[in-house]
Amino acid sequence: LGMKLISYAKPQLGGPRGMSILALSDIMTVIVQSLGPGARQGLHAHEAYDGFYYVLGGRARFFGRDNKVFADLGPGQGVFVPRGTPYAFEAIDGEAQLLSIDAIDKRVADVFTSHEDGSDAVDYEFFAPDGTLQTAKS
Repeated sequence: LGMKLISYAKPQLGGPRGMSILALSDIMTVIVQSLGPGARQGLHAHEAYDGFYYVLGGRARFFGRDNKVFADLGPGQGVFVPRGTPYAFEAIDGEAQLLSIDAIDKRVADVFTSHEDGSDAVDYEFFAPDGTLQTAKS
């Protein structure tokens, strides 16, 4: 493996959520999540990785334990989510673009824990970094 040059173009969503995978390794993922107006990722936790979310565009609301509002964020603001911490997020005031960086601890089982009905829904489309639709999930 060597260095990789990455360019990103905002995709045209056909559904509520999209993921543009920018980089993957065995210990890290770098993704831009595109959220349509009002789109939400329900309350859940990841046991094997820490996550960092940074708002590239639009506005997003993050929720913590018991679905309590943690923060409303705009461009240039981010949230660090330690592994095992329940969290949720949604687009507010239109679309939102979130840069998501996850660091994976390979010593821990990669368990997704749903804390809200529907948080495990796979209702997103996959995009190449240039915005080209790759596959749709439902």
